[in-house]
Amino acid sequence: MNYVEKNPATYYGDLLEAIATGHGPDLVILDSSSVLPIRNKLYVLPYDTYPLRTFRDTYVEGSEIFTSSSGIYALPLAVDPLILFWNRDLFTDAAIAQVPKDWDTFVQMVPRLTVIQSGVDLIQGGIAFGEYNNVLHPKDIMSALFMQSGVSIVSAESGGYAVDINSSGNDRFPSLALRFYTDFSNPLKTVYSWNKTFTRSREAFAANKVAMYAGFTSEIPVLHDINPNLNFDISLWPQSTSNRNKLTYGKFYGVAVLASTRNSTRAFQVAYALAGSTAASTIAQVTGLPVTRRDALSNEPSNPF
Repeated sequence: MNYVEKNPATYYGDLLEAIATGHGPDLVILDSSSVLPIRNKLYVLPYDTYPLRTFRDTYVEGSEIFTSSSGIYALPLAVDPLILFWNRDLFTDAAIAQVPKDWDTFVQMVPRLTVIQSGVDLIQGGIAFGEYNNVLHPKDIMSALFMQSGVSIVSAESGGYAVDINSSGNDRFPSLALRFYTDFSNPLKTVYSWNKTFTRSREAFAANKVAMYAGFTSEIPVLHDINPNLNFDISLWPQSTSNRNKLTYGKFYGVAVLASTRNSTRAFQVAYALAGSTAASTIAQVTGLPVTRRDALSNEPSNPF
């Protein structure tokens, strides 16, 4: 089998061109956001062949983004979850021993991690929230906040999908989530900790200019590359005290078989092998990402992150 790495920026166009010229691959590894544009190019695995009950028992709940009413578009491999990075040195300087686990504690902690000189100059931020242009992943952060508020955001409809950020016709929940996010860049708020003068959030965190940074697990090696001396750790995404279900936003990756493949039987054999329990540990080791198989997640990881 031949493996070819593709540029994510040109991935969709390259794939369509390859299919149109009869040189399309048998399988593709893609993230969940890429499925919708090319779903008509993928082989849909029917539930008669792979029951939905088996899928749910095998993979974590978020993996169901690869399913539809007619079948399965891709077999899940790994997930890149939104997490909270925190600067151990800045927490020590502020005499804070633990990273916040819920938003109530988070709100109380941010002012202690924020440094303002002369009452107006923001020297050090507690969290990189509130702005759009210099905060990485604002859409993903807002998606996590919306979901924790009980907003589904996207729902399946006949012939496609619909975006709806209302909850039971009430726009109170998304409004509260949006206000919560923007308060951190409002100088009139006690949680004020970020503004347009900072560099991009990840680089500011790497430069010890902000105590906490919302990012993805895949960014751990990126931060090490930017600043090898950065003393940081990671934590689960803070949760709402009013929501008993713990959740965060995640980018799911899966392996899919193209409908244009000339050997679907062999292609699915490879797909099953890649998504199987034997390959799970290798995928986790190579990518540094949590795998989506429930049986593999029960194993104690050797990586402290």
